[in-house]
Amino acid sequence: MRTVQVQVFNFSELNTTAKQVALENFRDINTHHDCWSEPIQEGFREKAIQAGFEIEDIFFSGFWSQGDGAMFTYSGFNDGMLKSFVEQLDLSDADKVIILSQADTCGKGIHRGHYYHEKSCDHYSTLDSTNPDWEYATDLISQLDEAFDEYVTKTYEDLCTELYRDLEEYYEELTSDEAIQEAIEENDYEFTQDGQTY
Repeated sequence: MRTVQVQVFNFSELNTTAKQVALENFRDINTHHDCWSEPIQEGFREKAIQAGFEIEDIFFSGFWSQGDGAMFTYSGFNDGMLKSFVEQLDLSDADKVIILSQADTCGKGIHRGHYYHEKSCDHYSTLDSTNPDWEYATDLISQLDEAFDEYVTKTYEDLCTELYRDLEEYYEELTSDEAIQEAIEENDYEFTQDGQTY
């Protein structure tokens, strides 16, 4: 039997080369768990709800390959969808009031394919009149059904693009040298002289 003495160092005591070895070994210290993206996802859920979506699940993949992206499924729309759609229409105020009071929205967004990005969702959306006996309102609303579908799709894709960008930026922040060093020091990790974890 023999006894071997090993010198151990905290991160700040390592030389520059050893520090870089330690940083690379711990590159995923802040992202190896599935919940690293929760702060971004929570903020996004609020944003999607404000935009009018009854959001179900969020999916993403990233951040290096073709086909990477972010998307979400939804079970319908809340009142915010119709309101924001009507606000951007080039119509008289009177017609906007009619639409808001007489129209009803219905929709669903379903994941399609093997990838997760803004184009990986099949949208089913309709804009219907709640009062078919009022001919003017029914005609006005029926003329806007296609425009509503296009608005839903564009709003959805813009949100997904923004979500992916926010996730990527947050990932880069968490895997930066500064964030890794902070995590190493908070956990009091020790290292051998060459930067390997003791």
